[in-house]
Amino acid sequence: MLVAEKDPSSAWDGINLFQELSALQKDSGEFEDYTEAAQPWAVIALDVGAELGLDVGDWDESSRELAIDYLLEQQNPDGSFSMGIDATASYLTALSGYLDDEDVKDVVEDALDYLEDMQDEEAFFVGDEDFSVKNASTQALAISGLVSVGEDILDSRWIENGRTALDALLEFQEDDGQFWWTKDEPGAGTLSHDDALLALAGLKIGESIWHRTGKEAAVD
Repeated sequence: MLVAEKDPSSAWDGINLFQELSALQKDSGEFEDYTEAAQPWAVIALDVGAELGLDVGDWDESSRELAIDYLLEQQNPDGSFSMGIDATASYLTALSGYLDDEDVKDVVEDALDYLEDMQDEEAFFVGDEDFSVKNASTQALAISGLVSVGEDILDSRWIENGRTALDALLEFQEDDGQFWWTKDEPGAGTLSHDDALLALAGLKIGESIWHRTGKEAAVD
């Protein structure tokens, strides 16, 4: 709704979706009924609403602190979050607005070390075991997460054998512009295509597309 320049605080029949979302937050900071991987997206959505000056229900400084503390507690010993690269990237995006906090900075650095370890010799971000398939969505999400915390993916830290993470992402694009989930199986897959576009937009503007939405979206 935000990218369509609509107001989620006055949705269908006047329902305030921000208020509905903020009401799901428990005393622990966790959002009820959200999976661990989805927790950061609640923070992202509410932060964007707050940046726009919309009615975000109970989302205030206290609830934000609870939510951020909860996110920090979810980090795994290897620096990842939840099930690996995709989730770790979304946690980076959620935490990117809080980098002046030393605890957040430490957690972000550990997450960056994890993502660096997950980048192979061809600059693809590839997980292990059940998440070892090179795919456009994981590549795009990793790029988006890195951009959100100010990482330059064209910098030497993210270059492998002369290849950048962007080079790896573009390998999934076909001649007609589609981004396939994998290079070997036909079909764009709407989600993979969208993830790639968001990553490319973030690269172009030099920051998370979600926070840019919060700064510049014109809500009627």
